[in-house]
Amino acid sequence: MPGDYSRQTFDPRKHYAGVLMQQGRVQLDADWNEQHSIHQHRDVTETRDVVGKCGAPLAGGGFNLTLIDGGRDLQISPGRIYVDGILCELEQEAVPATVASTTPLKLQLCSLVVDGRALAQGDWVELFAQGSNPGTDAVRQIMFVDPDKSLITLDGDAPTVAISPPDNLRLRRVVTFFTQPDYPDPDIDGLPPGSMPDVSSPALPPGRYLAYLDVWQREITALDDPRIREVALGGPDTATRLQTMQQVRLFALSTDSLPAPLD
Repeated sequence: MPGDYSRQTFDPRKHYAGVLMQQGRVQLDADWNEQHSIHQHRDVTETRDVVGKCGAPLAGGGFNLTLIDGGRDLQISPGRIYVDGILCELEQEAVPATVASTTPLKLQLCSLVVDGRALAQGDWVELFAQGSNPGTDAVRQIMFVDPDKSLITLDGDAPTVAISPPDNLRLRRVVTFFTQPDYPDPDIDGLPPGSMPDVSSPALPPGRYLAYLDVWQREITALDDPRIREVALGGPDTATRLQTMQQVRLFALSTDSLPAPLD
């Protein structure tokens, strides 16, 4: 649902560099919003000129894709990438974890909320010892969640890192194609009818895929995010927000769409 605005006055062809407030004048939402649009236009245009249509930093770049679970899902690496001048970020917060049981592997957490979202059955997590090399990490899928005890049960055997050293264990969420925060029920374009994966146990059908990042910005009001309301004043509706949406999408390639082999 869009916000309530008096008018939209930004026009990039006028080459305005800023909005200047005058004393004793009425303040309108249009002036504030035009100032924001001027800054956003400048920021996006500069990023396109410097980075190009798409690019990621050498240090801190993200959204690399790797196969996990025997090729049934795609792991999306955390970090940053720029798409058509828009910054996309995927956070990965590390939290302490304690081994409550090794068979099955159960972990006790201070809170089930990681990266601003509660861990749920089917999510993936990565276990590692604080300060260890990436090669000692272990990725496991959550099979059961006990919200009353902040306890999660993981699939598979306990990796060595989970039991040695026990006081140095850390856990972080692993975002995958089927567990994306901005794409909770992912679809795969180009698949024949009836070949979509089962939502109860999703898995990528065998084949070749084109992966791409779909990015846009949407408007968020207090109806979408109640925390926008000013609770100190009784919860009135104030300003809205622009939210960047980012979805890793897949397109199934048929043999007809593949490039011809080189001679």
